[in-house]
Amino acid sequence: MFRNLLAEQLPVLTDRREAYARHNRRFTEVTSTFDDVLTGPGPDGSVVVRGILGEYSVLTHTDGTQEPEEGELPGRFVFTGGVLRQEADDASK
Repeated sequence: MFRNLLAEQLPVLTDRREAYARHNRRFTEVTSTFDDVLTGPGPDGSVVVRGILGEYSVLTHTDGTQEPEEGELPGRFVFTGGVLRQEADDASK
């Protein structure tokens, strides 16, 4: 259920990438993953979903040169009533 709810956040990520494009930076390939998912109860009846967010992308400059970028970071998402209320990098995994 929470994977589907998080997938609904993809338009926000797309908007962010479009902002990069306005600065002559364009991603020609993007792959995102959400692994090692754990869920648990949070405060006030919320549900906390933790996992590792990974992303691989290729940044293509206007001159055609490409720059691969890869990274992952722990993420924490808090849902209340099935609605995403908070998203944060979770260094305290």
